[in-house]
Amino acid sequence: MGYRHDRDELLQAGLELVLQQGMSALTFGSLAQTVGTNDRTIVYYFPTKADLISEVTLALIAELRDVLEHAFAPDRLSIDDLIRHAWPLLATPARDPLFAAVLEVAGLAAARRDPYAELAPLLVNGWIDWLTPRIEPAEPGAARREAQAAVAQLVGLLLLRQVSGATIANRAARQSGVVDYTPARWRGAPGRASRAVVGGRTSDEAVGDPRRDLGHRPRHLGTVVGAVEHDELRHLTD
Repeated sequence: MGYRHDRDELLQAGLELVLQQGMSALTFGSLAQTVGTNDRTIVYYFPTKADLISEVTLALIAELRDVLEHAFAPDRLSIDDLIRHAWPLLATPARDPLFAAVLEVAGLAAARRDPYAELAPLLVNGWIDWLTPRIEPAEPGAARREAQAAVAQLVGLLLLRQVSGATIANRAARQSGVVDYTPARWRGAPGRASRAVVGGRTSDEAVGDPRRDLGHRPRHLGTVVGAVEHDELRHLTD
């Protein structure tokens, strides 16, 4: 019996479905409807839902690795310089769906949901393993510990961006010294600092204009904390 869709095509469609709607939306039925086939075709390639989730998560890990290849500098950097270089390239509306899915996998793993509990360590440790040789440690033998610290800080900021929005995340990044972001109404004003250039882009361009990118947040990670962000936006635009 032949099938119109092969395994790689279904896997790519599953990844796109997750990026658009979240891991919780990934089922035999939803994937079949996405590609225009029936459940039997999906089950032929992925006999159980755990198989489907596992394979799509591995595809998500590969997607994350590809993003990291472009976000991190090829040369070894100190942990501080590495985070400053990476943050404006990771914290963009275009990358939000990917990190929403990554964080959702981590959250499901924390809730001890199968098969996420086994998959999340692969995702996190894979990121740390990839990052370790790219760090110039402050002392010999500390590269992996510093890679863990870098992942912790970046994931924390990305989580804040997903839950509370770009404005709050950018504010936290400024407070922690990751980027020197100057609001638009302050640019060029007497006595105010100019925009920092990070990763070849001005900091406000890199992290996204908070007045424009609130609508880009994937819906499956929750809603905007409206009252907080409204107050911050009013502060930036008054």
